[in-house]
Formats: sequence, C-alpha cells, structure tokens
Amino acid sequence: QGSSAVVELAALPRSPALDRKLAGAERPLALQCLLAGGDDYELLFSASPSVRERVAAAGRDTGVPVARIGRIVAKEHLVVNDEQGAAMAALPRAFDHFAVLGHESRPADFRFLVRHPAHFLALGFGAGL
Repeated sequence: QGSSAVVELAALPRSPALDRKLAGAERPLALQCLLAGGDDYELLFSASPSVRERVAAAGRDTGVPVARIGRIVAKEHLVVNDEQGAAMAALPRAFDHFAVLGHESRPADFRFLVRHPAHFLALGFGAGL
C-alpha cells in the first residue's frame, strides 16, 4: 500500500475574502481557487510528529507562518476533509506536473513526499489567496 495525505480544508491558510466566498454562493469557485489554483507559491512539506515543536519554533523565529494542514496516511489517494471533517466526494482538478504527455492524469498520491504514514503535512511561506 502507498502513502498519501489527508488534508483538512479548514486548516488551509486563506484570506478572509476567500473564507467569505467559501461560506456563500461562490463556494465552488472558492474551492477551485483554494484546492486547485496556482501561483501562490506555498511550500508543502512533511515532518515527523516528533519535531512538530521544532517546526513551529522555526516558523516563529523566522517570522514565516506555518500551518499544519493534514497528515500522511497509508492510503492510495489524497483525501480532503470538508469543514465538518467529512471526506469531499469531488475535488477540483488542477494542473498535473507529473502527468505523462498523452496519458490521462491520475490523482496525486504524495508518494514523493514521504514513505512513513506517521508524518504530518504543513504549509509555510505565505497565507494563500
């Protein structure tokens, strides 16, 4: 079995304006921007829970916002939980940097991030849209 990620939608950094759109009639557009938009240049990384405080301290010491957005799990596919903690049935499609030309893109499985399901995911370097 491979490794993948569970991402908590509520934990993703975003602007108050995008937060308002998520709560209103423009939710589909807001989800597209938040989950599949580009040009935010956030850094996604994983780290062992044993270094969680060191990661938080490094963010504080450098003035770089760091947010824990999920965890690495022993699953085959990415899961994004909505604000109530339920897995979202459909996710917006984004550009797939790992797709092979001429082949259908498949959901990212995050195997390139980490091989151990006890790790967690975090975002740093900015506050999103």
